[in-house]
Amino acid sequence: MTRKLAKFGIGAMLSTLIVASAADAESQWFQQARNVERTGQWQLVVELNTKAIAAGDGAPAYNNRSNAYGELKQFQQAIEDANEAIRLDPKYAMAYANRGQAYTGLGQNFKALDDLNKAIELDPNLFHGYVIRGLCYNSMRQLTSALDDFKKAVELDPNSAVALSDRGLAYGQLKQLPLAIKDFDRAIALAPTYAAAYGNRGAAYNDMKEFEHALDSLNKAIELDPTFTTAHNNRGIAYKGLKQFPRAVQDFDRCISMEPGNPLTYLNRGNCYAAMKDYQRAVADYSKAIALDPKFIAAYGSRAYSLTCLKQYVAAVDDANKAIEANPNSYEVFCTKGWALLMSGRVDEALGVFNAALERGAKGCWWFTGLGTAYDIKGNAELANKNYRTAEACPEYQIEKQREDEWKHIALANAGKQTPGFTGPSSAVAVLPRSVGGDKTLTLPPVPSPDSVGGPIRDKWALVIGISHFQHPEYDLPNAAKDAKDFYNYLVSDAHFSPDHIRMLIDKDATSTNIRTSFGDDWLPKLAEPGDLVVVYISTHGTPAAKDRGGKNYIVAYDTNRDHLYATGVPMDELSDRIKNAVKSDRVLIVMDTCYSGGAAANARGGETPDTFDANKLVQDMGNGRLIISSCSPQQRAWESKNYQNGVFTRFFLNALKQSHGNVDVRKAFDSIKEPVAWEVKRDWDAEQVPQIAGDWQGSELNIAAKATKPRPMGPNYASTK
Repeated sequence: MTRKLAKFGIGAMLSTLIVASAADAESQWFQQARNVERTGQWQLVVELNTKAIAAGDGAPAYNNRSNAYGELKQFQQAIEDANEAIRLDPKYAMAYANRGQAYTGLGQNFKALDDLNKAIELDPNLFHGYVIRGLCYNSMRQLTSALDDFKKAVELDPNSAVALSDRGLAYGQLKQLPLAIKDFDRAIALAPTYAAAYGNRGAAYNDMKEFEHALDSLNKAIELDPTFTTAHNNRGIAYKGLKQFPRAVQDFDRCISMEPGNPLTYLNRGNCYAAMKDYQRAVADYSKAIALDPKFIAAYGSRAYSLTCLKQYVAAVDDANKAIEANPNSYEVFCTKGWALLMSGRVDEALGVFNAALERGAKGCWWFTGLGTAYDIKGNAELANKNYRTAEACPEYQIEKQREDEWKHIALANAGKQTPGFTGPSSAVAVLPRSVGGDKTLTLPPVPSPDSVGGPIRDKWALVIGISHFQHPEYDLPNAAKDAKDFYNYLVSDAHFSPDHIRMLIDKDATSTNIRTSFGDDWLPKLAEPGDLVVVYISTHGTPAAKDRGGKNYIVAYDTNRDHLYATGVPMDELSDRIKNAVKSDRVLIVMDTCYSGGAAANARGGETPDTFDANKLVQDMGNGRLIISSCSPQQRAWESKNYQNGVFTRFFLNALKQSHGNVDVRKAFDSIKEPVAWEVKRDWDAEQVPQIAGDWQGSELNIAAKATKPRPMGPNYASTK
């Protein structure tokens, strides 16, 4: 029996689930339920499908009731009905897709992916399967995979406004904004009343700073759907970009009336009030945002600025310290703190703050004017004039001059000095610093940690890499990607890692460029600080030094060509150098389930000349405070299990880490698995595999499940879609 999919309605939410065709069931209740679905009365749809099930309509009725439960956000019931549909028809692709969407609603993305992969395996042309899997990948920040699925959905149905809009979102998140606009234009041409497409196009124009175009799209989105909260928020951002602050405030007011618990809206409205010099209201909004989310670092930084304008310098410094502790590269907050100290008479402290920011690469007239003022107060005319001249040469000086003159006057007056040519405070609109979310960051050299290696863990970061499917299929590994997903699940579920503190690169997302970037300026060196714990897990092939003319070991990325390792591989010594010189944490655990890939047997991560990384040598290259665990010793392969879908080493290691409710020293966990791993490989494969560990680790036990004592939030998700 052929099952057909009902297309999304033009006004449907992107999360709409899949329903069965009326051709698959015959009762009047089923037919009525299908008609009622178009009205969105989902509780009535549940009741009618319940009667259809009693009438014997079977799997289609269970599937459609699952859909209705999903629309009601009753995801567990949706899963139970999908389970029954699958029990009745094990090849029911739509039911797998429905269940996958419900798992996505519960945040269980890996279970969702398993179901969505199964749905697409059963029906490779399952349009909605690709759409939903793309949304699932998107929620996991696997943007390249999400884009690929949306491209496939558009290929299957070029006239689907939903698929085009989704693909536009993916392009936008990948900063391919012209392509995003093109897709939104096509979606709108196909569906002129599709509010979400207008809203998404408006958000893309905001990102391009084309605020007039953004307003055109967002006005239309709100006309079509006055309750479109995100469109109101984005229109407020557009008005703010055009300096039409009162109109922006009106939109943020509307957002707050519809979603009073969203801290981001209070931050946006507070920024508008600050731009209007209504600092009391700005502080009230920032305080509300912090009350809703005590870890909302952007709100602390913005409140510090407004408190400084209100001359509440002690409170401003306190807020700035909280923001800087969470984001030491927030140079605008550094500057706010420096000015608050300067205007309160703490000149030497201010000078230290300004210089610290400049040493870290901060630029701009705000910093140089602050430095010049500090040196002016201290009587060093030469350095004062040098910094004043540098400030005046900055492109933004004329825009920010009014604020800087006022603050300079206050600081000099408090120190008993005059400000030549100052005519008094301006009533002009205030100039705000760049937002905390847009800070410039750079890699700093390692600095001494206030905590010993055995001290408390301040925060926790992880990079998880797993590749089963390569650009060259002959390299494929059965379970490497699943090993990485299982390790990710352990970190989140058992080891108290925040999901937004983990970057996971699976299959096509684990390119050579993405891996290098994660070890470069974009992830670990950017975020990890002294006292933090960094965990790196890598499950893929490695290459022996003998295969490279330069004598280097390489990690095999998704797009590596073993005949061109220098150009396409990831050199292990390069990663060692980055970990040693750029990652500021003094606690790094590296777990490697890798070995030589050339001519690998189907169940081994090794080849005719097995060779792997030498943990002892690598740890010498990386320095103190690094612990490296390798799945096998040099000259050995790492093997897949015959009994379960994992590599033998990873399965045993994860089970050991989960013992005693996770309160396990990594080294003791390792000691407990060496013999079992070696025995299973010998028994099942008649081969040798002995895991190894190396590292100069000082201090107490390393328990990676220990909770972070000073976790730093990544900030809210600046959503641009409904």
